Amino acid sequence: QGFTLRKKFQIGLTLVVVVSAMVLLGVRLLSKAALFHYLEREHVALVLKLSQDLDHAALVGETNPLSREDVRSRLATAQDLARRADHELFLPEQWAFRLLGFGGVLDLPRKDVIDLERMRETLAQGSGAVPPAVVAALQKDMAAVLDNSNRFGPLVAEAADFVRCRWW
Repeated sequence: QGFTLRKKFQIGLTLVVVVSAMVLLGVRLLSKAALFHYLEREHVALVLKLSQDLDHAALVGETNPLSREDVRSRLATAQDLARRADHELFLPEQWAFRLLGFGGVLDLPRKDVIDLERMRETLAQGSGAVPPAVVAALQKDMAAVLDNSNRFGPLVAEAADFVRCRWW
């Protein structure tokens, strides 16, 4: 009874603004989750192809050498995809993901960029075909990149489920 009509209207208007902002943020986060799924799919396909090429090169040795340019190109593209996932969210969205407990969605692409850069540096030493010793070194780093990729997809799915209120 202590609320005037004006006060009730202000409270109602404030609630409408807050709920609208939450809905808009939720829709935006869901659209980002869909984009992350697409980027993750492209990244995984590229990383798996590169991993297969490295495994094949390790098996056949120098009889069918792996081209440095092919590997450099795939590493650069994979790194660009990881950077894009890292830069897609504005600061408030990044805070929201971290606050909701999904900071790994931001951290894993950054880790991927670092791991892929290490692979590029390993490959940069020399020219021509990739020798077996370099292939072996690249395979070790590729294991970390594959692990990042394998953890990123399920984490994005969890984040999307949370934003969609699947836990309700």
